[in-house]
Amino acid sequence: VKMARPARRHSAGGLLSPRRRTRYASNRGELADNVDIVIASSLIFFCVVGAAVSAPPTLYKAMAIDLKLDVVELQLNLPSMLMSSWLLAMACTGLIMDYLGVAPCVRLGALVVALASSAYPFARSAMALLALHAVLGASMALVGVFAQVMVMNVWFAHKRGVAIALVLAFFGVANAIWPPVLAHVASASSWRHAMALVCAAQWLVSLPLANHLVRRELGGSRVL
Repeated sequence: VKMARPARRHSAGGLLSPRRRTRYASNRGELADNVDIVIASSLIFFCVVGAAVSAPPTLYKAMAIDLKLDVVELQLNLPSMLMSSWLLAMACTGLIMDYLGVAPCVRLGALVVALASSAYPFARSAMALLALHAVLGASMALVGVFAQVMVMNVWFAHKRGVAIALVLAFFGVANAIWPPVLAHVASASSWRHAMALVCAAQWLVSLPLANHLVRRELGGSRVL
């Protein structure tokens, strides 16, 4: 007589061996234990993308009218300067991370973005805008996509892909939220006030969270 097979159970404590059950529990707990890291990196990325990627294109027309510049030249030159400086700075980012550590590198990049954002509302010429975009591009190498992926690599061993996906999703969130908000502020007041809002986000949100990452890296339990 054939014995009926027991129904397969899909819970964490089902038919898994003790070793696999322990690993399953650690996989589930890793994201919960480091949820503050994911939130901090996501909001830093949100603020930085707003300053370097979302805000300037939204305000090109207002800047061109205010500074008496050709809007087409702004649309061509400023993104080119941003990407060029970003690519050049990427060559040094790995060395800086090896020397300072991942979280201190993120904090340095967040500080540079905050300083550049503070100077942006006071720009009076095309050359000033180009210089600020060069600084923003270089700082993006320290605090942008590559840096946030490295932060997730430090803190996650099993849920690394999920953590990276959650953080990088905020690129889309930033591009969905920043442009309409900044366009409204610029139309109601001026593009300088809109950039001042971006600047406030760097000092009040991005930098404190970058400091939190540094404290966690110095005192927390990391994968690497």
